[in-house]
Amino acid sequence: MCIRDRYMGISYNYFLREGLMKVTSIILLSLAFAAISAQVIQIVPVVSSTRTATCPGGFQPSSCGCGLKCGSTHMTFGRKKQCHCQCVPTDWSVAHCMQLRTEQNIDMGLVVTEAHTSTLYATCPAGTKATGCSCGNTRGDYLIHNQVTCQCLTADSGWTKAYCAKPADARYELHCQYRKVAANPVTATPGLIAVGCSCGNSCNSYTLANNQCNCHPGCGSTWTAINECRVAKTPAAIAAEQAAAAAAKRAAEEAARQAAAAAAKRAAEEAARQAAAAAAAAAAKRAAEEAARQAAAAAAAKKAAEEAARKKAAEEAARRAAAAAAAAAQRAAEEAARRSCKKEEAARKKAAEEAARQAAELLKRLLDKLLLQRELLKKLLEELPLLLLLLHRELLKKLQERELLKRLLDKLLLQRRCCCCKEELLKKLLKKLLDKLPLPLQRRLLKKLLDKLPLLLLQRQAAAAAAQRAAEEAARKKAAEEAARQAAAAAAKRAAEEAARQAAAAAAAKKAAEEA
Repeated sequence: MCIRDRYMGISYNYFLREGLMKVTSIILLSLAFAAISAQVIQIVPVVSSTRTATCPGGFQPSSCGCGLKCGSTHMTFGRKKQCHCQCVPTDWSVAHCMQLRTEQNIDMGLVVTEAHTSTLYATCPAGTKATGCSCGNTRGDYLIHNQVTCQCLTADSGWTKAYCAKPADARYELHCQYRKVAANPVTATPGLIAVGCSCGNSCNSYTLANNQCNCHPGCGSTWTAINECRVAKTPAAIAAEQAAAAAAKRAAEEAARQAAAAAAKRAAEEAARQAAAAAAAAAAKRAAEEAARQAAAAAAAKKAAEEAARKKAAEEAARRAAAAAAAAAQRAAEEAARRSCKKEEAARKKAAEEAARQAAELLKRLLDKLLLQRELLKKLLEELPLLLLLLHRELLKKLQERELLKRLLDKLLLQRRCCCCKEELLKKLLKKLLDKLPLPLQRRLLKKLLDKLPLLLLQRQAAAAAAQRAAEEAARKKAAEEAARQAAAAAAKRAAEEAARQAAAAAAAKKAAEEA
């Protein structure tokens, strides 16, 4: 027990020391990240249609631009931060307003001053960098040397101004570079921010937007220069932060050492307390084991009695379950037989109803067919007088055949009086009559018969369709009877299987009850 407690104390001290070292590493990494975190230069162009452009609050002008190729400007850094174009007239002015912010979006402040000379050169004070320049006599082409000196390129410039900027926080400084290229527009180098521009051909009309310098097309400039900067911490600030980080590391290590010593002391005290508790626990354990043995003996006796009672109850439950299973199997068999009888009765009833319906439909079709045939015969008999009249008129023209026609007509009229004359006899008489008639009259009669031929064809088609429907209905009836027979056989088979399954279940339950 003591050895285990000692090992537990060592593990506790180890993990405590490791946790403190991790916390110290996190603090040092945070300080290092704060020391190298990037700062941001924000440039906002403010365009005005007058000679004066004013920067918003929190911003300072870094460079100025004017319309009509004007390169002479003046800045104010009082209550209002403004750019003034010195040329008259000037149709527009622009102030490129700059603000320095940390990565945490905190304004670090910006100080802008003006260096003014009556020569072609103007140099910024120590610690500042030139962000823009201005020349006299409306000239605007200039160069920046070594980040601090402005040079006007026109010899007759009466004066030179250098606009110099530095962060208000002494821990930071500006790093700038001035690039002159024979192209337009010019984009800033990645990682740098454009703060000012210059154009050739004595022109200062340009725009600075989206980190890009663009000289006005009307200038006819042969080159474009861009002044681009970034913000970084000074070497002294970096050294101070590194010293602070080292001091913090030493303090954290000392705190970790002290915490480890305190933890070791607490672990020793805890080990002693646990040893005393272990001795007391060992005595209590022995007493508990003796009590447990006695309780186990009593529990064994009680368990034996309960086991006997459970066995007797199980036998009684098995007997009751077997009886219930047998009764349930009998009821299920009776229910299956009753359902099978009901299904067979319903199938027979349905088949009888279907047969009666089909017989009624067949009888109706036969009656319809007989009525149709009767109507056709009636129409033919109604048309027969007209045909006979036409024949009579034609035959009267032939005097030599008058007696023959008279006899034939009398015979036809006599046949018409008989309501039950046969269709075949009528056809023979008409054939004889047509044989005796002249050819023109035969043609006219045949034309009339052909006019009535479509009706006869339609009637024959209707009769054929009715016969086909009757055949289909008989086939459907036969298929329905077969399906009913198969369904009844399947139902009887399922009922027999269910009864067999229930009987098997009852036998299994009975066997289980007997085994119990």
